[in-house]
Amino acid sequence: MATSTEQPLGGGLGINRVLFGSFTCVGKTEALLSSGLSCFSHAEGFASAFLLRKEQGSWRRLSFFHGGGPMGVCWKIPGQNDKQDLLLCNYEDYGAGAITVIGFDPNGKVKTESALVQTWAFPFRVLEKQKHCSSLGADVKKVSFSSIEISIYLNSFDADPPIDCDESESTTSKISNSRKVEDTAVFTRNGDNLAPDEKTKKLLAEVEKSR
Repeated sequence: MATSTEQPLGGGLGINRVLFGSFTCVGKTEALLSSGLSCFSHAEGFASAFLLRKEQGSWRRLSFFHGGGPMGVCWKIPGQNDKQDLLLCNYEDYGAGAITVIGFDPNGKVKTESALVQTWAFPFRVLEKQKHCSSLGADVKKVSFSSIEISIYLNSFDADPPIDCDESESTTSKISNSRKVEDTAVFTRNGDNLAPDEKTKKLLAEVEKSR
């Protein structure tokens, strides 16, 4: 374990979520262990994850993930019949993130990784004041074999003169083209892929214009 005092566990490893499922093959007993506090520094990213498999009464590690793969808060997308379980993960770091669907190969390596929704904060850690500010937040609302529902929260506006975006509530600048959207994005399953329905396609296209 690391000896850094930067983290609450003194550089130790903190497992904060365990998901059981059959992620690599149907019928396997497996678990994803997610860590919000790992042995890495803040600059390297705290989040890590382990994929384990139980065989003959013992657990063994298939994969370790850091800086990619199943990061953040994850949910199991249940498989059916000949379909293995998939993962849905919501991860954000340094003001940007995504809600992503992840599938594994039989050896526990990431086989497919597809971002359903990209999230972002107001221009993050920039010194210059901004003429245009926007942020998009997203929360997982419902997860099932056939579909996923994600709540979308958009906040977008222009400012004259430019401002620090996260201080918009107390600014004396003129705010224009203000737009707030709260809606639900729906993705339906086709094999191991999840695609947006027609309403969601239009919603995401409109949201991207506000970025």
